[in-house]
Amino acid sequence: MRFTHRYGPRTRWQDNQGRWHVRGRVERFIEPALLLLLSEQSAHGYELVDRVAANFRARVPTLAQRVTVSSAHQGDLVIQGDEVLLEWALESLTKNAIDALAGRDGRVEISAESLPEGRVRVRVSDDGPGIPREIRNQIFDPGFSTKEKGWGIGLSLARRIVRDSHGGELSLVPSERGATFDMVLG
Repeated sequence: MRFTHRYGPRTRWQDNQGRWHVRGRVERFIEPALLLLLSEQSAHGYELVDRVAANFRARVPTLAQRVTVSSAHQGDLVIQGDEVLLEWALESLTKNAIDALAGRDGRVEISAESLPEGRVRVRVSDDGPGIPREIRNQIFDPGFSTKEKGWGIGLSLARRIVRDSHGGELSLVPSERGATFDMVLG
């Protein structure tokens, strides 16, 4: 299917394994959004983690899933960066974790902890089915999605917010069960 959007033409297709792809001018949307929203400030890691967890705890019952969303943190963790953008990135990771449970009972944990050299790790982990090994290298690509109606913007934009706008790293880390994403910020 091909159509025109105000940000330019896009092409959307489903591959033979059921994964959806969108290619086109995703960057034309992402770049101005980051520039428009970015400002230098600091965020408190514990407030960010607690706020996002509380937001999803309130919303999960309406999604007809029995999912537990918990938060954990240690002390007053200060993160240099735009609180609104960082919260959006964390919400995107949390929503993906809940979606990955696909209607099953499960657990999502959002945590924050200090690392050496004044850095902070914010982690989102779930006990869902995890991410298949064969697509792990593609999950951050703009336009790549495993969801039928997904646009593939969430993880791509979250990574750009963390890496390009805040000098941090967003990565999928090995875990025994489910998926675990780390945002490491200064």
